[in-house]
Amino acid sequence: MASHWIIDAYNFIRQSPYLSNIEVHQEERAKEELFQFLNDFAEITQEKIIVVFDAYSGTHSEPIKKIKGYLSIIESRGSYTADEEIIMLAQSLREAAIVISSDREVMRGASKAGASILSSSEFEREVDKILDLYEAISEDPDRFSGLPPKRTQVPKEKKKAYRLLRKYQDPKFFL
Repeated sequence: MASHWIIDAYNFIRQSPYLSNIEVHQEERAKEELFQFLNDFAEITQEKIIVVFDAYSGTHSEPIKKIKGYLSIIESRGSYTADEEIIMLAQSLREAAIVISSDREVMRGASKAGASILSSSEFEREVDKILDLYEAISEDPDRFSGLPPKRTQVPKEKKKAYRLLRKYQDPKFFL
């Protein structure tokens, strides 16, 4: 079953030292940087990514959906928050969902729905490793043949997310 990475967008931006610094002065640029980061990850891994924002206004009864590169971008319905949309997505996708948020309520709701969870900072750190490895292998593929990825113990509700991320941190994936 294909995985769907569900990103709590504003939570991710505000948890990222890099993106939060940009958002203070240029909110739209912070969003564009987030989209680029996630598109780079999706382009390499072919993973499905859903980015969820609060719409903050409007009376629309369905979420507003857009496609940007490899990303599906959702703005919450008029009377719902992004957190509620994320939990509903997790409930519908169940174990196919991997929810990225540092919001405890979102993580609790997603985990209760059967989704895997990861904090925004954990996801950013692991994806940075994948992007760095991809760039390094692109420059010198011979240097990386035979290096196994580093393994660590992770809690049950994070195993699926880490298993997928670690798969992309193995140089063999790119070679």
